[in-house]
Amino acid sequence: MKKILGLSIAAVIGLAACVKTSTPCQDQNPTSEVSEMQAFCLANGINYTTDSSSILYEIIEPGTTPAITNKYDTVTIKYEGKLLNGTTFDKSDSLVAYAGGFVSGFAYTLQKIKQGGRIKMVIPSAYAYGCNGSGTAIPANSPIYFDVTLLKVRPYKQ
Repeated sequence: MKKILGLSIAAVIGLAACVKTSTPCQDQNPTSEVSEMQAFCLANGINYTTDSSSILYEIIEPGTTPAITNKYDTVTIKYEGKLLNGTTFDKSDSLVAYAGGFVSGFAYTLQKIKQGGRIKMVIPSAYAYGCNGSGTAIPANSPIYFDVTLLKVRPYKQ
């Protein structure tokens, strides 16, 4: 009995030693990325406005009605997403999705235009993919850029 108890205790201690302890990742403070984002805008001719959440954007064309009024509105967009080093990580000529189905900074900033509008936005990493990044395409704590045209808005009907 003592032998079994001793082996059980040794096994538990051995397994406990194998358990990894990791510190959860930490999102960057959006204001700490503003100078990098401003430099990107300057280098790429983006005449930006700074939002209260440190998102930089330029409305190229405001568009006309309808506007996005609900996160469940269905939108069709043309877009290109890039890292601030210029690497394209995603693009589409006609993506259909819910208006609230994007990273938070994108969904929030998209509401600044209406159907037919076009906007350029540079989003701090905390409002994009944060400290986790997205696969191998978007490293952790990477501010990202989008050029978006809102082709169609189909309002949500309850």
